[in-house]
Amino acid sequence: MLRRILSLTLSLAMVLSVVPTVSAAGVSVGRISGLAMTLDGQHLGGQLARLRSLDIGHAADVTTTNSAGEFSFRGVRAGSYVVELVSTSGYVVGTSSPVVLTTRSMTAEGVTATAPVLATQAQAGVLAGSFWTSTVGIIVIAAVAAGVITAVVVATNDESPSR
Repeated sequence: MLRRILSLTLSLAMVLSVVPTVSAAGVSVGRISGLAMTLDGQHLGGQLARLRSLDIGHAADVTTTNSAGEFSFRGVRAGSYVVELVSTSGYVVGTSSPVVLTTRSMTAEGVTATAPVLATQAQAGVLAGSFWTSTVGIIVIAAVAAGVITAVVVATNDESPSR
């Protein structure tokens, strides 16, 4: 019986030594806020803004800018981040400078994320209406592919199965 209790206690101690501890005050969280704009100074309202952690490389949060181009990320942990402006097709069209939050300074205000004017025009759909992404373009691509496949099958199958 004593061996079981000792074994259980040691197992529990090993498991708890691996689990990260949280201080009694809890995990510090902060805020990053700023403005999305073009290089020529136009504010980008309705722009998708993504907060990317430079420490782990993953997106930490996503938001949309308000009509004045302002964004805000709350509940951000200490670390290094960059704000990315993302097009509707998922491409990064602009970024901010790196932002560092430390346990002593958990608020970053006035962060500016900028994008070239051409990238914001693509966001607005100027490039989205090209022939190759339209319904007619897709049908043409499918028809050409079907024709090529048919030509290859006919050219390689010169004998009939009855011979």
